[in-house]
Amino acid sequence: MDELERLIHIILECSPNLTFPESRGRTRKPLGYPIASTCWRFHAHAHLADHGPGASRSVRPGSGPGPAPTPAPAAAPAQLTFTQTLKANKPAIEQLLKEFHPEDALAKAEALLPTAAPEFNGIDLRTASASSFQFSDLSRIYHLAAKCAMTDGLWEKGQVYLGKAKETAQSNYDHTAAAYKSSIETWTTAMATANKALTDGAGRIKELEAKQKPLTPRKRPS
Repeated sequence: MDELERLIHIILECSPNLTFPESRGRTRKPLGYPIASTCWRFHAHAHLADHGPGASRSVRPGSGPGPAPTPAPAAAPAQLTFTQTLKANKPAIEQLLKEFHPEDALAKAEALLPTAAPEFNGIDLRTASASSFQFSDLSRIYHLAAKCAMTDGLWEKGQVYLGKAKETAQSNYDHTAAAYKSSIETWTTAMATANKALTDGAGRIKELEAKQKPLTPRKRPS
């Protein structure tokens, strides 16, 4: 946009309250619009003289369609955790087993299993605790699938799922212990230091207690 167009925009934006004086039979009209219109006519003639009759002109402010709004990206659906998945589906699976439908129960349980082993996030104690709970519930899902398989007479498949449950539980233990190792060592050292201070100061504490005079309550003036 050139300097003339900027000037026209400023006039249109800043002159709504500037009006012609009232005259007989006329209503008050904004002063900026005729000024802007005159500027645009001057701009059009100058553009035509410079570029010829076939050249296109700039679009007058407010006369053309505005830019199409950009649609907001759709939010991705939240993925259920293993804890939520187990809580939502276990009652229905257990009910299928009670009604002697182990094949349907197994199919429903296997649909809950992940296609790949999840990663343990032990970046800090908070995320490590959350990951530990998720691994624990994943191990329970494997146990549930093993129960369904064995009820359906698929002993080999049940054994495989029990092995997966054991591997998940062992991985949970190893990663959780590693995540909490530094914190456990810090608090263990702090407790040892505090106990040593109490032991070393036991004699001094008794000496001070022996020198302490008993407190006598003050009498209030009558």
